[in-house]
Amino acid sequence: MITIDIRISDISHHYGENRVLSNVELTAKHGELVALLGPSGCGKTTLLRLVAGLMQVQEGTIFFGDKDVTHMDPRKRNAVMVFQSYALFPHLTVGENISYGLRVRGLSKNHRDERVKEILATVRLEDHEDRRISQLSGGQQQRVALARALVVNPDVLLFDEPLSNLDEKLRISMRQEIRRIQKEADITGIYVTHDQEEAMSIADRIAIMDSGIIQQVGSPREVYERPVNGFVAEFMGECNYIEYNGKTYMVRPDGLIPSIDGTYCGMVQWVEYLGSMTRISIEWKGKNLVMDVPSATLGETIPKTGNELRFEINMENAVAMKI
Repeated sequence: MITIDIRISDISHHYGENRVLSNVELTAKHGELVALLGPSGCGKTTLLRLVAGLMQVQEGTIFFGDKDVTHMDPRKRNAVMVFQSYALFPHLTVGENISYGLRVRGLSKNHRDERVKEILATVRLEDHEDRRISQLSGGQQQRVALARALVVNPDVLLFDEPLSNLDEKLRISMRQEIRRIQKEADITGIYVTHDQEEAMSIADRIAIMDSGIIQQVGSPREVYERPVNGFVAEFMGECNYIEYNGKTYMVRPDGLIPSIDGTYCGMVQWVEYLGSMTRISIEWKGKNLVMDVPSATLGETIPKTGNELRFEINMENAVAMKI
């Protein structure tokens, strides 16, 4: 299989007077998985549906490799969508669900059977070919949906919040499976989610969206540690704003470090023990700051509400920012 890139150029879209996308520029490189991350209503699902061809492009262009697919029939794009609802046929077996796309394309039964067995091995459901959908767990149904997408050898793989119907433990295991399968298949993909942790764990790069505009594109580490503005900083996780040398800096909770001889001193507001990590809120210079401390480093000396706590600020990882 020859992998391709996806190039989205100057895409704008509106529903009546409501502009939901504004001059969006984005590229997913060969074999790369790019996450579209943002709050509800930011435009990420609209953008995904435009790429899939499920909606007509109003402004801008979309290319798969050197092929202009902007106004191409979705059936000719060789792009497949994996939905959060799975969209499986309950009256068909696992194997029949997976082979459906091959049957529509007119492939022979021998070819279909061989390809289905290959894909079942990829998604680790080799012994489930003859089972009914109702006999599967949510995670297994999601694997079948993924297998049905992969079996037709797509050029582009599109995910519309595929894990949102699963419980937390299963979401964690499935996001690693999706990443493994996508990398083994070497298919370029776009993955829509509103979950920051999910995007960080599964994507090569993240495009963070707000009000139809891409605010920042970068690796998970880049967008978390070096956000370009306050929206990105706060959407990607807890953050503290600190005045230092006449500037405002954003510091993540792990950038505040308890220290007996610390330069700074605050009053403990509350403490949350979260297993391997303990979260502490302190009042300092009239504002509340949050610090995340490895629980093992605290031992039995967990700070008490109302007590003073000395700390240092790791300015090496702080980001200067306009608020």
